[in-house]
Amino acid sequence: MPEMHNYSQLPVQVSHYASSVGCLIDRCLSPESVLGTAWLVDTDKVVTCAHLVVLYMDCLPALKLRFPAAGEERAVSSVFLHPKFNFRVAEQMARKALSQPMPALALQEYNLAVLSLGGGPADLSAEVVALINEKLSCSPPPRDKGLGGSLTELDLPLVIQTITNARKEGTLVLSDERNRPLARLFCRDGKIFHALYGPLSNEKAIYQITSQHLTGEFYFNSKKGPDWPAETGISRPTDMLLIESLRRLDEIPKLLLALGGDTTIYQRSVDSLNVEVLSPDIRADALALWPFLDGGVPTGHLWKLAGLDDYAVFLSLVELLRTNHIREVSCAPELPDGGLKPLPVAPELPLSPFDEIQNLTVDPLVGHAFINAGHLLGSLRPGDPWHLLHNLTLPADAAGSPIFKEGQVIGLHCGILPPSPHATSGTSRINQLLWVESVFECLGIDRNGNASAGASVTRTLPVGCTEVARIDCPRCGTSSLDSAKFCKSCGKALIQDLDVAAGGLRKGYLLAAVAAAVIVLAGAGFWLVSAWHGKTAVPVARPATQARLTVSLLKADQKTAKWESLPLGTTFHNGDLVALKMQLFANSFLYVFHQGATPGDISLMFPETAAADIEYSKGSTLTIPRETTIKVPGGAVSLSGLTVTGPPCSESLIYLVSDKPSNLYTVPTSITKAYAVAVSALGDSYSPKAVTLPTTAFGEEIFPGCTRSENKGEVYITRIQITHRD
Repeated sequence: MPEMHNYSQLPVQVSHYASSVGCLIDRCLSPESVLGTAWLVDTDKVVTCAHLVVLYMDCLPALKLRFPAAGEERAVSSVFLHPKFNFRVAEQMARKALSQPMPALALQEYNLAVLSLGGGPADLSAEVVALINEKLSCSPPPRDKGLGGSLTELDLPLVIQTITNARKEGTLVLSDERNRPLARLFCRDGKIFHALYGPLSNEKAIYQITSQHLTGEFYFNSKKGPDWPAETGISRPTDMLLIESLRRLDEIPKLLLALGGDTTIYQRSVDSLNVEVLSPDIRADALALWPFLDGGVPTGHLWKLAGLDDYAVFLSLVELLRTNHIREVSCAPELPDGGLKPLPVAPELPLSPFDEIQNLTVDPLVGHAFINAGHLLGSLRPGDPWHLLHNLTLPADAAGSPIFKEGQVIGLHCGILPPSPHATSGTSRINQLLWVESVFECLGIDRNGNASAGASVTRTLPVGCTEVARIDCPRCGTSSLDSAKFCKSCGKALIQDLDVAAGGLRKGYLLAAVAAAVIVLAGAGFWLVSAWHGKTAVPVARPATQARLTVSLLKADQKTAKWESLPLGTTFHNGDLVALKMQLFANSFLYVFHQGATPGDISLMFPETAAADIEYSKGSTLTIPRETTIKVPGGAVSLSGLTVTGPPCSESLIYLVSDKPSNLYTVPTSITKAYAVAVSALGDSYSPKAVTLPTTAFGEEIFPGCTRSENKGEVYITRIQITHRD
């Protein structure tokens, strides 16, 4: 039994561990396919997700571990599955996942495997590769006679034109050498009506299929409609669609040259996106891309996250680079002294909702470290510290990757929980992770450090997270501390459970897709606050998983007559001329409260007039005061702002961003009440942290008609602090 390592001195940056994070690769495909991520837990053992290897138990030679940052490759000699992982069900689901989406596969309980590593992988003969591929292939799909072939022999545009010219009705499927569907195009009446490729649909899917140069097989099935949940159909004529696809393909090399290649990483260099300086035709794409430019995702992977095709991503990046919105980030791996060594695991580390966490993956070719940051959201259900939820934005091949808190591994990422069809369009990505204590269970090490094989292991009692993540019920709008799976008020299932039975799917007891909208914390600082009507409880505030607003501080440079952007937390001094800048990421109403030096000094700073109390469109940039730069006669420029005066103190500004109008400007007596609700919801949180509340938490006095189902809305709440000295 291996020894579990503890390190008393941990590096500050998790990128130091890049050499110990590897890519699990199926080497029998051409080109080789990255299945997921694994990381060293001992000198000859790695941890990954069990669902990645269930189909390979009888053909382990197909697998290898590549540690690109260390320049090493290792064979897989054996696999240990977690004792509570249901292999039989997982194998059935994995077989189905070869031909159809099966998100529940990655979300099974105790989805963990420990792989023992051998030396360098031996070469495989063509016969062995063929046998393995046959074992891992789907059954040949039904197809219309004569409508099938290889994309290495026929170009995709020619295949599409042949089908549309014949006015065939059905689905054109593009598959790999194992008959696994990669993309689907539904055709009818001589045109493409729907398309699906990975996370992209319709026009974007067509553009991305073209840019990816797919070289697998194709076949056509006669059908009356698409066999996936389809959006509004494509209106563009197919010939124009293909022409545009080829135009984009021709432009991509020039864009990549300007960006430095598809492995380059970019990070936001300013707090907010100024859409007004961007070319009008890329503003919407830039807004969609902006949240993912956190310095952790390479350029070539952004299409999987942002819902854009490569051309749209690259064109937006070039424009953002031109306007100084982003900067290139160095992604060279930082190797620790001693090279490969196990990652530090910390089951004894206390975990709570909204803990800051990080994820580490590596580029499979050059080993660049990719780091994503986010928050732990809590446990899936009471008494279960093993299955937790988080809000990191990760691609599919990050399954199995380590999740860090304070430089130590606290779990491994399993997969995304697909949003419910009833969820709002702004629903953020919610993912499942497995607590690192499961590694000890898989290796047969008990809580006292005793191993089944007699090895001596030093460890402390595990702690974990027992606070349940909250999910709003889409039926009644309430939530409870009892479980993230069911609504206590109306009994509606908030997590869909799927199992595999003979002959198809049936209801069962496996973790699967989320059927609710947004996670809500059940942790300290987000407890129930009293409602203003009777004794009804206001719903618990939930951490906002997607920003609806960014706030910037501006300070006037009197010499240049220009505004200088400063980070939140800057200390000002008496006489400074300052202004506030806000940008909205959704169509919204905006309200800004100011609390002065004393708790009772509450006022509404924005809107300052009835004419300003309107719904602002997505991308709007607003300032306080409304006019910050004024041209005066003679061509001179005058700066208008807020002058810092008075004794040293800290003042708070609370921002309410709502999708419904309020009475805050027309009914001044409601200001104090709304401010109190917001303060209670925020606890001790300050920007960039934010929370959300339903409009019902504020009541009819503030949001008229909010108790009627058709008028229910949501309020995004954040706060900044402004400190000044003499």
